[in-house]
Amino acid sequence: MFNFFKKFKNQSAAAKLFNEAVELVSKKRFVEALPLLLRSLEIDPNFYDAQYNLGVVYHSMNNAPSAIDALKKAAALRPKNARAYYNLGLIYRELKDFPASVFYFQQALQFRPRDGKIHNSLGVTFRDANNLHAALDEFQRAVACDAHHASAHFNMGLTYQDLKNNAKAIACYERVLEIDPDHTEAYVSLGYIYFNTGNVKAEIGIWEKLLRKFPDDAAVKAQLDRARSKLKNL
Repeated sequence: MFNFFKKFKNQSAAAKLFNEAVELVSKKRFVEALPLLLRSLEIDPNFYDAQYNLGVVYHSMNNAPSAIDALKKAAALRPKNARAYYNLGLIYRELKDFPASVFYFQQALQFRPRDGKIHNSLGVTFRDANNLHAALDEFQRAVACDAHHASAHFNMGLTYQDLKNNAKAIACYERVLEIDPDHTEAYVSLGYIYFNTGNVKAEIGIWEKLLRKFPDDAAVKAQLDRARSKLKNL
């Protein structure tokens, strides 16, 4: 979730309580921060930042119903602000309520239509719901907004794999590694594509690169040894 805890410079009673909560949250002392936020909102029910961050705290405490209630109230206070809608989309996806997740991500996009993070998150929801073509559309929109959005390129690769389009999946993973040469999951995904398609030499190359980055990784070494053994027996 987004976490927008910032201290307020004004010294109103509500702001003082909010600032105390900020200190506690920075130390992950959510249980202690919670009553301070609630008291802040008793003093000023229209204190958006307290209401929004109340949702963040409830989510951090794994209390999804209360987090949803708090974020909906925050959205009502600032209906043209994307933050609460975005976080509601994340929570509903965690709950596997995909229609609600889609709805709130789309609400967020009304106010931030060029936000690659929101498009990517909506794409993940569509993929989780097995709506793969809609997922691809959102990942493509995400990279159109931000060509260096590694997560969107990676998620696009996963979706192309779901659709059995290995060539496009490989291109996506290679693009991820151009952006982030240390993206371990992209290496692993490439390795397994080459394994599943019988391209042993390419697979060996991937495990060798990964082993150079993680020389003590027993799992990577085992994959490399297996692939080399297979190549000898071809």
